[in-house]
Amino acid sequence: MDLGDYWQENKKFLTLVFGGIIVFLIGQMLIGSTLTSKLSAANKKVSTATKELRKEMYTSRQLADLTAENEKLQAAVDTLRETVEFQVRDEFRLQDTGGRVTNQFFSIISTARDAILKHAGREGVRLPDHLGLPGLSPTHEDEIVRTLEAIDVVDRSLRLGISAGVGRFDSLSIKLDPALGSRDGIGSIERTRVKMKVSGTAASLLRFLSSTQDTSTYGQALVVEEFLLQPARRKSDEATLELTLNVVRFHVEVELEG
Repeated sequence: MDLGDYWQENKKFLTLVFGGIIVFLIGQMLIGSTLTSKLSAANKKVSTATKELRKEMYTSRQLADLTAENEKLQAAVDTLRETVEFQVRDEFRLQDTGGRVTNQFFSIISTARDAILKHAGREGVRLPDHLGLPGLSPTHEDEIVRTLEAIDVVDRSLRLGISAGVGRFDSLSIKLDPALGSRDGIGSIERTRVKMKVSGTAASLLRFLSSTQDTSTYGQALVVEEFLLQPARRKSDEATLELTLNVVRFHVEVELEG
């Protein structure tokens, strides 16, 4: 069979084959051109970025100024932390060798309650038996730790109030920071609130409020969020003090990134 006869019999097939080869070659050229263009652009970006990285971002003078400013900010944060952040006493801390945290919690609370109620009883000052604890006891360690810190504040407050001569503590409550354990995180400052209502003479309540800011007894002042002192409605010689104290934790770090 000669070439002409072969062409006549298979020209449809050969046309499709040659057409496919042409389309393939054109595609290869287009793809090669596009990839080459993108590769060239990427190489150019890498080259530009490399040149920028070789340049000094800051002068030595600017870096010295930034470092000095960072040190000032760190010092300010440290001072604020030392002044405001609560320093819990050892008897209200969980111990690594103390066994299960829940058992330690109930033991610490029981000891603190018995001691303060006995002290208040001797001085004739009425206190809520629950000492502000929530109805459901905390089970997670972070909640237990913060509740014990709040009980430390309650214990200090009750003792200061008794020493100041107040008549009674009408109410006490502890509320952990609502952001604790949330998905969004706590933020820079965490606050556990200890709220109380105290009754007595105006002079004794003022002495009590003043004593919360005295560092001579416990080494640091209690952080007052708000207070309201007003005359009692039914007794002319009595007043009431509504007081909110904060147990503060800082989650602030000042770092100079370079």
